Amino acid sequence: MTVRFRGQTFLLFLCLTGSGLLSNAPVRAAERLDTHPALFSKYRGAKERILARAAWGDLSEADLYRYLLVSNFDTPLLFQRYEETVDAKRRAALRKRVERAIETWAATRMLATESAGSSLSDPLSRTRVRMLTYPVHELVWIERCLEPRNVVAEEDVQKYYNEHPSIAWSRRQAHVRCIFLKVPPNATIERWERTRQRILEIRDLAMTRQADFADLARRHSQATSAAGGGLLDPFSPGTYFESFERQAFMLEPGEIGLPIRAADGFYLLQGQEPPPQREVSTDEARKAIRERLYFLQLRKRHEFALAELVRFPALQNRAHMMDLLYPDSWVLKAGALRLTKDQVWDLFPEFVGPDFEMNKGWLARHVYETGVQELVARFNEKKGWDTLPVLTQARHLAADVVRAMDRFDALVGPTTRITPEQAYAAVRKNPKTFRAVTAPRFSVIQVRLLPEAYRDVPHRQWLVDQTREALAEARDRFSTVSLETVALEWPVRQADPWQLVPSSVLQDLSRTCQPMVEAAVWNSTQSPDALLPQIHDLAQEVSRALGIDATSRTLASEPDSPDDGVSAEDESDVTWLDDESSPKPAILGLGRASMREAASDGSRFLPIVEGPDFFALVYIEQPNFQREEILDLVRYDLRAIAVNRVRTEKLDEILADRCARARLEILVP
Repeated sequence: MTVRFRGQTFLLFLCLTGSGLLSNAPVRAAERLDTHPALFSKYRGAKERILARAAWGDLSEADLYRYLLVSNFDTPLLFQRYEETVDAKRRAALRKRVERAIETWAATRMLATESAGSSLSDPLSRTRVRMLTYPVHELVWIERCLEPRNVVAEEDVQKYYNEHPSIAWSRRQAHVRCIFLKVPPNATIERWERTRQRILEIRDLAMTRQADFADLARRHSQATSAAGGGLLDPFSPGTYFESFERQAFMLEPGEIGLPIRAADGFYLLQGQEPPPQREVSTDEARKAIRERLYFLQLRKRHEFALAELVRFPALQNRAHMMDLLYPDSWVLKAGALRLTKDQVWDLFPEFVGPDFEMNKGWLARHVYETGVQELVARFNEKKGWDTLPVLTQARHLAADVVRAMDRFDALVGPTTRITPEQAYAAVRKNPKTFRAVTAPRFSVIQVRLLPEAYRDVPHRQWLVDQTREALAEARDRFSTVSLETVALEWPVRQADPWQLVPSSVLQDLSRTCQPMVEAAVWNSTQSPDALLPQIHDLAQEVSRALGIDATSRTLASEPDSPDDGVSAEDESDVTWLDDESSPKPAILGLGRASMREAASDGSRFLPIVEGPDFFALVYIEQPNFQREEILDLVRYDLRAIAVNRVRTEKLDEILADRCARARLEILVP
């Protein structure tokens, strides 16, 4: 199991698989060409601004930019975004990321120093270092080869202005007054309900004109705008969260909306007269238009130039036939670069999953993108641009990263040799840590009649009866068979034990149902609360098929609601449709309590849902991870989670120790 990089724990990501960073480095560089603004931005960081001091010297803004570009710990524009962000909450979050990036820089330098004797002279190490420099090669190639030819003519600016009338007018803005009532973190349902009732009372006072909205905001609002009667500055889309903006743009002047529930409390809005739209002249829009046209042209030039670079035979990729190649045969040819099958195994370890199946499509794409980046680097070297200071610094940085990676792996390697038995013991000791594999699973088995079944009505009815009977038999069989028994009988190892029973049901159906029936199963690894909207969609489909009013029964509350809206006494289990049902049964009613009850009872089928042309069977599984049969099915996942937990703890320890030894002083303004 390979941990996917998310930008929070750089060294952990580097070392989980020895060469984990390098396994994804080329594709991340290629993805950045499409979505990452760093390679199309003029921002390179200020050399004179010092962000940190350590025992060996200072870290400037420009140094941090280059480090992030090579290490891929976070976006190279991280500090620029921190500087430009006005929102206090987002700025605080970005500051933590900046500080974490500086700490990993210091730890990387210290770990690299500890392994300074490593020459990195073997072919694989040299390839790893070279691959880390690919993003900087890309940057140099764009700056030296593409940008000088990228000129936006004045007539193009005017033409774009004339052809896009929306540019000639200022964007529509919303203008509202706001009352905010805060709810503390981890508040109880009762506290949420009291706050909701209170804001409804405030709304009633404003609606009945017993008090002015602005006065109510001054007395009750807990936002900074309370002193001004809750009046907010006019704002454009993208300023606040979605539900807030949706209501703000819909409200008429003086109209009061319904309370909006957010993660931190409730908002009540009153519409105000928005500022009038005005015509924007060409001079005012020129800068934005030139910038947009510049990047559009640069992207097209980039696509064309890459296509010229990778023409056959400059780039040849045989990753799609990886399993047919000998260990020492080449998989990729790109210029002078040759990657053998053995090297690809080391550089791209995650293309083989925990079930030992190779994802050839994933591998072929990643190997191809490695070849593209190599050809860009070769182009720079032919032009003599590889002697530029930025590339010299990038090579030194890349070598430090690889040495730090190897050093970290040597430090934590002995502590992460966890046997399956130790992983099992960790599950039993602390199941909350392993929630990802121990949570209940919900599967919906859907059986549909294909259109061909409708040509003959008598035959269709027979097919419906046969399908219903087969599904009921499969359900009844597995209702009395434990998951452990199914696991022991299953011929092929499955990574997900909760798929065993649904897959077995489908096998039974395939043996008994005719070809005019298709069956499918979808699984959810979400909590019962998160699954409710999907169950809601299924209920809506059933209700539409039967012509029943879907609003006649409470199915479930919205996922972000603080309460179910249904008392425990009133909340019933599902009313399903099967052979024994009355001709006109009620619509499905499924609440959170019944879902939790079903999940806590162990494996359980809920009764069959039947529509005119389909059947649906909900299966809820709580795997018993105290049983060796189930533990054995997920032994690879459990071991990876246990190892990652150890490495995470070791990472924090190493960061704290190396930063202290480096006498790191963070000076971020």
